[in-house]
Amino acid sequence: MTQTAALVVAVILIAVGAALGQTRADLQTDQTKIKQGASVYAREGCAKCHFLAGKGGNSSHSLDGVGTKLSVEQIRVVLLTPEARGGHQKPAKGMPAYGKLSQTDFNALVAYVSSLKTLGMPR
Repeated sequence: MTQTAALVVAVILIAVGAALGQTRADLQTDQTKIKQGASVYAREGCAKCHFLAGKGGNSSHSLDGVGTKLSVEQIRVVLLTPEARGGHQKPAKGMPAYGKLSQTDFNALVAYVSSLKTLGMPR
């Protein structure tokens, strides 16, 4: 890619982010948070029970596309109180609550899970 083309792409990304109310720094922060959340997901052993992009535990506990099925707030509720999901969703029996995580790790885990838009891949 030429330097001019790279500059055009960067300007477009910044313009799109600005239109969405996000600055370039916000987009980088989001990506950093998602990467940190992936580390929390691995450290907490979530893949022992959850299926993601063809890997992991029980395929009936798939997280593929969960970011399109649940809002960020719904994901927060599930992670804090999995046994009391309410609404049209079944309780997540046996899933631990993640309120014990630091606020930073919890928010990162929420960002990661909500980024799972298709086939387990972050947006």
